[in-house]
Amino acid sequence: MKKRIIAVIIGMSAILTCSPVLANNKPIVKHVNDVKLAEKSAKVPFNTSNPNILNGNKKLGKPEVKLNEDSLKNSKVKIESRANSKYSLVRDKQPASDSNTTINNSPNRAYTINTDNIYSDTMTSEGGERWYAFENSSNKKLTVIMQALNSTNVDYNLFLFKYNDKTNNLDLVSSSLYPGIANEQLSAIGEEGIYFIGVNSVKGFDDKNPFVFEVISSDQYGANEPDDNILQAKSYESSLSIEDTIDNIFDQDWSKFSITKASRISASLNNVNTSNAYKVDIMNSDLQTVRTINANSSDDFLLSEGTYYARVQSNNGFDPQQKYKFNLTSTTIIGLSPDYKYVVTTDSNKKLYINGKPIDVTWERKHQFNYPGGGYEYRSQQVYQRSDSELIGAQYGTYTSTHTGTIKHAFNLVIKNPQYYYYYTRYYNGGPSDHDEIHEPIPIPVSLIIDVDTGTVVDFNSDNFNFYYINNIETHKFTPASN
Repeated sequence: MKKRIIAVIIGMSAILTCSPVLANNKPIVKHVNDVKLAEKSAKVPFNTSNPNILNGNKKLGKPEVKLNEDSLKNSKVKIESRANSKYSLVRDKQPASDSNTTINNSPNRAYTINTDNIYSDTMTSEGGERWYAFENSSNKKLTVIMQALNSTNVDYNLFLFKYNDKTNNLDLVSSSLYPGIANEQLSAIGEEGIYFIGVNSVKGFDDKNPFVFEVISSDQYGANEPDDNILQAKSYESSLSIEDTIDNIFDQDWSKFSITKASRISASLNNVNTSNAYKVDIMNSDLQTVRTINANSSDDFLLSEGTYYARVQSNNGFDPQQKYKFNLTSTTIIGLSPDYKYVVTTDSNKKLYINGKPIDVTWERKHQFNYPGGGYEYRSQQVYQRSDSELIGAQYGTYTSTHTGTIKHAFNLVIKNPQYYYYYTRYYNGGPSDHDEIHEPIPIPVSLIIDVDTGTVVDFNSDNFNFYYINNIETHKFTPASN
């Protein structure tokens, strides 16, 4: 093997754990309490019919160290640590009991590895385990990637543990339980200490074709880390605003958000250096990509009710110092045309929009007449949205009335509890004046007609409150569009 290969086998009597035994006044690890990885595996809480979508855009390179080769199987070695290490790792060669026996099948037989090196290893049985240990000398982000075998008959899971020098236990930090051909990937903000990686076979094995893995260390990373795995995704409601970084070429930043009602989505990915090909994929709960937003661009689209995931990653290049900005907002759909050309939405502030353009939910109609012999008549009607009004829905169609003429593109907006104002006064030939006034909310649903082309409310479509329709002075008709 090449001289620069520093990852070798640690025997049962020698690994990086703390014990009363000292070398050069530094604690030495002599024993780790056993862990059964099969007990840590669980079924992932999302649809797995499309596992390949979980893979990033990059593949690990050729392994620098191929573990479990014959030349390694003949010795167990403790590796000397750095001079400033908290832990002492003393070289100690001793023969293995069987040159054909894989040694690293338990924590106490873990191979030591270094961060930022690519390794390969093989599994020789279903349910088998492989273990590796490394030292993290300072606080940094740790990203562990294991490239899956290209076989639907083989599935390995990946675990990261931190050694507890008070209990000799391995405390689980993170796990990646992706199914089948999906690459395993996890991340953690690692404190100083000794870490163990466990790999176990949950289905099948391949003793000829190795799996490839690497631990990537990042001194600079975003505030939302760790979020490299879909199970580490931060949860949001119907909107999110994220500023984060891509700290290595394999970095994936996952988010999860919920849409409680069919909504119009506006999403953007900005503040990305032109040399870095970042993108964000929007996926549904079945992990089907419904939209991709490229760097420094935006898009508007519709999403039905459900749970969704957003993943930011890089196709090429990264900058751990530059924060990208990913924004996603949603407005609830309350109506749309059959061809989806016109969409009526409302946000959490009860503001109304058609295709993203704000609509003032206010209708007013005035009439004034001056009598030839003296006197006048004045009538005013208003309907407008209150803070406690409820926008129930909007139906698309054609509207015709004496007052408006024909509106080819109209929405019949149903609103509950709007404010209604009616004022009438008449004075004729010096006689006494007549006066009538109503100013109160309407507690039942009523309809307003919106002209899509002008974005304005043009009529009050009510036989019970509109003066002209109560008294059959004018005609009106809304015709819904056929689907």
